[in-house]
Amino acid sequence: MKKKIFIWIATILLICSTILTTIISSNSNIANAVGGEQGRNSAGVLKKEVKDKDSKEPTEKKSNDRALEQLRNINKGIENITLKKRDDVKNISDNIINDLSRDVMERDNVIKTFNVTDLNGKPLSGEVEKWQNFKVTGTFELPNNVVRKGDTTTIKLPEQLTFGGGSLNFSIKDSKNNVVANALINPNTKTITLTYTDYPEKYSDVKGEFYFYARVDESRIKQEIDIDLNFTINNKVIISSGKLHYKGPKRYNTTMGKSGWQDRKDKSLLHYDISINRSMIDLKSVKIKDRLDDNVQNVKVLPNTIKIYKLDWYWDKVRWKYKNLEEVTANFKDKIKVDNDQKGFTIDLGDIGKKGYKITYDIRAGYTPADGEIIKNKVTLYHTGKVPYESKFNLRYLTAGGKAEGYVYSIN
Repeated sequence: MKKKIFIWIATILLICSTILTTIISSNSNIANAVGGEQGRNSAGVLKKEVKDKDSKEPTEKKSNDRALEQLRNINKGIENITLKKRDDVKNISDNIINDLSRDVMERDNVIKTFNVTDLNGKPLSGEVEKWQNFKVTGTFELPNNVVRKGDTTTIKLPEQLTFGGGSLNFSIKDSKNNVVANALINPNTKTITLTYTDYPEKYSDVKGEFYFYARVDESRIKQEIDIDLNFTINNKVIISSGKLHYKGPKRYNTTMGKSGWQDRKDKSLLHYDISINRSMIDLKSVKIKDRLDDNVQNVKVLPNTIKIYKLDWYWDKVRWKYKNLEEVTANFKDKIKVDNDQKGFTIDLGDIGKKGYKITYDIRAGYTPADGEIIKNKVTLYHTGKVPYESKFNLRYLTAGGKAEGYVYSIN
């Protein structure tokens, strides 16, 4: 409250200073105008006295009348400026007071439930594995005549979880596309902040739901464990959604594997990573063929993003990591062949022995994929052995969202 009063007083003083400066400047102009006029009149009078003493009085009277008329006009202008400034002061101060009186409030009593399901909205069954995403749906109800524009609600994930998918922000809208609240995801603090628009001030009985995707934070959880799904609202209210059982990281040796993920900022950009020879066997005449499914349309590989790295793989009790990373793309410049339709490519690596490799590349969709859309892909490793290694990877596009409805306020 003290801060509000200080800001209000400072604003009024600033505006009053502007008015006084205007008046002082105007009075200075009056003095200069009158003084200058009188000086000119005096010089004229002296000349008239020398030339003709009988004309002195009429000349002085005429000059003084002209100066007085200027003075009246200037005073009238000052009066108009002062009245206008008063109106400006009233309007500005009223606006400032109204803005200051609208304190941003944290609303922690609006979230009602959280429900954790698989990606299809079905109850989670069995154990949750490493990198496995699941869906979290929250419901909310906004009390009438309470929530105002700028108010916020901050939801924090359990410490054992992290966000899945690529969305960093989304809007909760009604059926007419009016925005009820804007949501911002912060992966670093593991929070979602809902900032309400003026929708709750115009509509009553506002209620709705929002959803996002999460997974177990493998950087923190390094063993099999039961996780309490407790979501914290504004660091005050805790809403429980039961438990889930995390299977924990299990070591696996693969000759080839593939992963992919969404770009957090560019909604049409996807990243892929092909891991080669984690099992560290002797491989000769190696050729990699990577291709999007024929049913995937309007999506293309970006040739300039294809990179090849040589490295040493190792298991750190939680995940596969690598060391001695060396980019060798330039060595295979003539060995990279992109398909004519840009839906795939082949790379002839030759004899790689027991060395590990990694290939990264990006693809771009000519549209923004829908939530839940699956982009299918297959990569095959051919070598001198009889059986090629194959890995199918389906990247499921995940984006957070929400919906709400309210009724227009009415007076009966």
